[in-house]
Amino acid sequence: MAFGFKLLISLFEPIYKRIIYVYAKIYSRTYALAYKVFDAESRERRICQHLVFDSANENAGSVAVREYEETALSWGEWMNSKEVVEDETVGRARGKSFTQVGGHAGAFEKNGSTIKKLADPAELEFYEKVNNAVATGDSTRAWPVKFLPAFSGVTVNAEGKKQMILENLLDGYTKPCILDLKIGTETVGEDAKTEKVFRMMWRDVKSGAILDGVRLVAMSVYHPRAGKELSTAKKAGDKINEQASLETILGFFLSDGDRLRWRNVNQFLSTLEALLEAFEENHTYKFIGSSLLFVYEGSNIALAKAGLHNKCDLHMIDFAHVAEVKAKDHGYIKGLQTLRNAFRTLQDARHLKRTSLSDVSLITKINKWKMKATS
Repeated sequence: MAFGFKLLISLFEPIYKRIIYVYAKIYSRTYALAYKVFDAESRERRICQHLVFDSANENAGSVAVREYEETALSWGEWMNSKEVVEDETVGRARGKSFTQVGGHAGAFEKNGSTIKKLADPAELEFYEKVNNAVATGDSTRAWPVKFLPAFSGVTVNAEGKKQMILENLLDGYTKPCILDLKIGTETVGEDAKTEKVFRMMWRDVKSGAILDGVRLVAMSVYHPRAGKELSTAKKAGDKINEQASLETILGFFLSDGDRLRWRNVNQFLSTLEALLEAFEENHTYKFIGSSLLFVYEGSNIALAKAGLHNKCDLHMIDFAHVAEVKAKDHGYIKGLQTLRNAFRTLQDARHLKRTSLSDVSLITKINKWKMKATS
């Protein structure tokens, strides 16, 4: 009798989990859409639809600024909020890997130009699949390789656990500034426990990721003028819509404490556009819970010594939930489009390059003006 009951449960469990997952997804998206319609920013957007922004004119929108109710924190205000803290124990300052910024402590071992990461079976399978495809000339499966950390094989640690040997994405940096963004409108898979499905989807709702496809995981940035290293507080990304726009987050990350680093803005945007083009052209994988890791050199002294104007890199990371499909990954594409638009907003704000951080909330407004002008 007991055996039959367990068998019955095992047969219906996939169906039950599927129903729960679909219900959570529908509920989350409905709630997020309703919130987007009725929140203050959306009301503001409708009120100001007549405004037009001219990026070539420094005074363009000066009247419009007064028309806007202040709903988003400026960079300076956000920096002084509880979401950003001065951090003297950021992982990189202690010689640890970049995962100390947004990942799990103890999962990595740093070894010069490489790191050893505890192997998740699914993630290891993905790395091996992509690299085998490169070796065999299978372009349909190999295309992500230029956006991934270099994979050098597998080793076994003293405890008998497999470790992947990956490129150390912080190698060669003196003061690396690091941003980890979860990409995609889905960050939890159907195989997760019911409690986790609801918890993660609710985080996606709060952060706006379920609609926009981007959620802040963690950030660590060095401001050379103040000589400070700052990092986001835990779960700060859950409040990205409530307290700071994506443009505000990116602007803070890409600032030296006074001005935007325009060369980094341009280079990151170029890589994002190449990545978006690759996703549009290739229909092989669906990524759930994967991230983009932005890294740039925050030390002006280190750049000067190397004879460089800037040094930055962008890679895809975290592949524990990747499915092989025959369709576009619309959720990931949506996140890339959101990011691309945010970076374009920063580019359009070039005439504000001498504006202090206390007033850079204007950049968020610029995005709104541009939306009105092109809608």
